[in-house]
Amino acid sequence: MRKKYLSALLFGALLVTSAGTFTSCKDYDDDINNLQEQITANADAIKALEELVKAGKYVSAVSGNGNVITFTFTDGTTQQVTVESAEQETQTVTIGEDGEVIINGEGTGFYTTKTPSEEEVEAGLVKKGENGTWEVLGENGEYTDTKIPVSGITVSGSEAEGYTFTIVNANGESQTVKLPSASSAITDILFGTNKVKNYNVKEFGTAVPLGSDVVGIAVNDFTFNGTFNGTELLKNASDWKSNKKLPNDGDFIYSSPSTLDIRINPVDANISTVPFYLTNTKNADLSPLKFNARPTQEDWEAPISKDNIGSRAVTGNGLWTLSMDNVVIAKNSNNAIAQGINDAVNGKWAYALNVGHASRSLYDLSVKKAEAPVLSTLQLIQGGTILTAITITDGTVSETADKKYKVGSPVYLSFENPSAVYDVYIEPVKSSDIDVYGLTFDQDAHSFTIGKNPDVSTVAASFELYVWTVDNEGQVRRETVKVNIDTEISTAAEYELQTHPVNYAHPEKDNHFGIDLSIMKENLGTDGLQKWEQNVDLEETSFDGIYTDVYCTQAAAADRATGDFNAYVVEKLDDNNKVNAHETNVDKANFIQVNVDNTKVNNLELNKTYYFKFTFNNSDGDGLKTIIVPVQFTAPTLAAQFVKESAVFANGGNLAYAYLNVRDQLNRDENSGVPAYSLKNAFVSMPASAGVTLTLADDDKLIEDETSKDLAGLGNSQGVATNTIANFDENIKLYLKNDKNLNDGTNRPFGYGQELTITAEDARYGTSTVTAGWKYANNDGKYTFKIKVMNPIFEGTVSAINNVFEIPATDIVNGYKMTNKDIEGTTYNNVKYAVLPDILGDNGAADWSRPDIEKVTADSENTRVVRIGNNGDVYAATPDPEKPTVLKEEGYIQVIPENIAETSEATVNINVTDIWGYTKSNPITVKVTVDKAGE
Repeated sequence: MRKKYLSALLFGALLVTSAGTFTSCKDYDDDINNLQEQITANADAIKALEELVKAGKYVSAVSGNGNVITFTFTDGTTQQVTVESAEQETQTVTIGEDGEVIINGEGTGFYTTKTPSEEEVEAGLVKKGENGTWEVLGENGEYTDTKIPVSGITVSGSEAEGYTFTIVNANGESQTVKLPSASSAITDILFGTNKVKNYNVKEFGTAVPLGSDVVGIAVNDFTFNGTFNGTELLKNASDWKSNKKLPNDGDFIYSSPSTLDIRINPVDANISTVPFYLTNTKNADLSPLKFNARPTQEDWEAPISKDNIGSRAVTGNGLWTLSMDNVVIAKNSNNAIAQGINDAVNGKWAYALNVGHASRSLYDLSVKKAEAPVLSTLQLIQGGTILTAITITDGTVSETADKKYKVGSPVYLSFENPSAVYDVYIEPVKSSDIDVYGLTFDQDAHSFTIGKNPDVSTVAASFELYVWTVDNEGQVRRETVKVNIDTEISTAAEYELQTHPVNYAHPEKDNHFGIDLSIMKENLGTDGLQKWEQNVDLEETSFDGIYTDVYCTQAAAADRATGDFNAYVVEKLDDNNKVNAHETNVDKANFIQVNVDNTKVNNLELNKTYYFKFTFNNSDGDGLKTIIVPVQFTAPTLAAQFVKESAVFANGGNLAYAYLNVRDQLNRDENSGVPAYSLKNAFVSMPASAGVTLTLADDDKLIEDETSKDLAGLGNSQGVATNTIANFDENIKLYLKNDKNLNDGTNRPFGYGQELTITAEDARYGTSTVTAGWKYANNDGKYTFKIKVMNPIFEGTVSAINNVFEIPATDIVNGYKMTNKDIEGTTYNNVKYAVLPDILGDNGAADWSRPDIEKVTADSENTRVVRIGNNGDVYAATPDPEKPTVLKEEGYIQVIPENIAETSEATVNINVTDIWGYTKSNPITVKVTVDKAGE
């Protein structure tokens, strides 16, 4: 597919040129400013054009009037540019449907080619020539000089090539702004899964399935026949009452039963006004075929699976359905058309789908003669529902007694084989019914609307219509339809979304909420309210159910037990939205009270919109008024129930930095002294309801293919394995498994320092014993976070206070004491602590003031310079002999220098082991000085 305007139109951007040269991004703003300076009467207009194109809008038409140029966009909006120029007026140059070049709304007699190649479109169908006059691209691929001067202020172009807004200044220099049309913006055309829908074609006299790359063409010889099944319906073709004139006998009607599903880029281009052609590799369109892009009348909100991608489902997704309107060819003009069709069929040309002669698909389509579909059935549809289906027979009355037509909503005719129908119109059997029922008809849209129901207090009224059809062969038919009017008082949609919080702390309790009937009454208006009050029987009020769609066609749960919800009319509600009296007095009917049994809601999803449908009936059970109320039952998501401690989840992230402490240590029978971290330290609060489970991830490969589940477990304060939160005081702890340790001498398990993933899940809202309660929608019942377990001592350091421990090389017997005055420890957060024993424990033995230190040892990396006494162990603190509870001396490390000749340094490792067995080795520089006497 070709790249349009350097592909910039993919982003809806404007391109500006100066003196015929594309500008760089760097110069863009300057060129816009220069262009605006020449639009003195409306300097913001250019900027407005820019913003409209950037917003994805496409130009559908341009027109000039004096010094005002009006740009019309595909969404119907317009933008005007006014040019103050005493010498020069605006000039709009466009191309008509027949290819004639039109300047300022008047034909010039010059015609451009109707089937340009994409390269020719890119170059421009009309362009400014070297002589300053307009040149037109002809059928021969060459430009013809029209001798018509180019104005100083012009807009030129077409739907195919887009439009170019040009200003020529006093020095003859020009500046242009490219404005894309919907056709010119198309960069991709892709066919849907069902590229061409299912009709049969005839090839060599045999019916074969219409393949995904075939377009079927049917031809009918029209001959008027106003007699059907022996009954003369119309005598002459001139008696046909529709707005559409019938063809002459002998004329030919070309139709295509094929519809093509396509996807285009950019997806927001509105191509509803763009013609589509079939163009072969000789660059010739197949006449008279022309397809139109239309959205369908399907429910655009309905889900579409990947195997059923077809026509457009929602605005802006790029999906369209192409279909061909029937084309009448006069019998004396048919020979050339028929020859072209036969050549296409017999020659098996490959055809591309051509978007307004601007963009083409792959040459992936072929043409076959199709067997014309037969007009057999039609349907009457209102609000997306088929109310009456008619089989074309002998004109007997068709009626669907249980389907009733609503007042105020249009009813459309739909045909099983629409290409078989040439025209249709509708009229009442009794003309007086037009006034009685306020009937209006839109014959072009093939629809009618009932304006009023004259009396809803009686049996439902009805009237009869004639549906006239004429097919492509000229056969006229007339069907009679009996229309039964719905007794419902029709008004516009009334109720906005109502939210009702579920009591998640006590989900076993009932919920009650009310619907204010004043909203319905206001929308009924004076006449409607009077009819409602006169005919309603409040005891016949029905709660019709809960649905997932606004049309109330999809029940929320078909197996919901009765009594889960019940509703009745009341006068007023108490503080709990509940009263016990069922109101029967119409004057006191102010609310509908809805009672919800939480234990029987059968997996209704929280935070999801449901539609409650209620019908007010008369005493005979006939519906008078239906109201549909969107309701959301709300509760905090599971993630919202985990309130993170900001001091643990750094920088607002989702990773908890879990530093171990002594009080969380698990003492398990099978594994004493397990390092653990209480989750309560990481959260301000956690779910209060029972049944929430915590699970370590089993699919995240962290270290040597070990997952979070392999590296850690969950337990409670009694050392019992658990992953269920009964309440916040349960104190669930995360512990690291020590069956595999890192091979680095630290004795740390694999899980140390890893970002472990934990998922909390509450599959059903409420207690685990409630199996038919509320259910979370989507992933609202899940919360996932990461946690990284570390030791504050191991993540810290031990260092010499003066950066080095300095001793002389003299005393090789007693050595020197390295005490807490010489070295100090700091945690991960630079909190200082005593590395060596500094207190006496409860039993009078030496101990550390930090309870998470188990022992400290030292070793020398160069025993030729310095050795560690006491086999590397720390000398314990000693009590005062006279005062056993008072510390006489803190612990120390004995550092013994060797007799060396020169001052030297050696590294001594201070090894701190915590209560979980992790050992952090910290290098200390020891300097042994030598001061030789007499030197």
